[in-house]
Amino acid sequence: MSEADTPGQAPIVPIDQIRNANTGEWVLVKVTEIDESGWPVSGQVMARTNNRAEASKRLIDDYKSPSPEFRQGTTGYHLFSAYPLGRTVGDWRRALDRVAQMDDGEYRKQFRGAW
Repeated sequence: MSEADTPGQAPIVPIDQIRNANTGEWVLVKVTEIDESGWPVSGQVMARTNNRAEASKRLIDDYKSPSPEFRQGTTGYHLFSAYPLGRTVGDWRRALDRVAQMDDGEYRKQFRGAW
């Protein structure tokens, strides 16, 4: 598992950038900003791995010794499988076209464990 040196030193990065940079990995982010709907907008990467159980273990370990910000309810965590999100009809069409071009082996390799 790859981890940031310490949470305080990890740069704050937009969630979309994290998704794009870590495609196919499970990513644990310490959330630093949410939007008006409560969805994470930016955060600090705490861990990234191909194994969901490893990322979940890091999350559990952080819950066992929470930061002062977490205890005060001013921060939270977001654990997700990093894949770029389609936000427009054009995004979805391009994504579906790419998947339609893949053979079965390539598809399974690309989307292993995505859902």
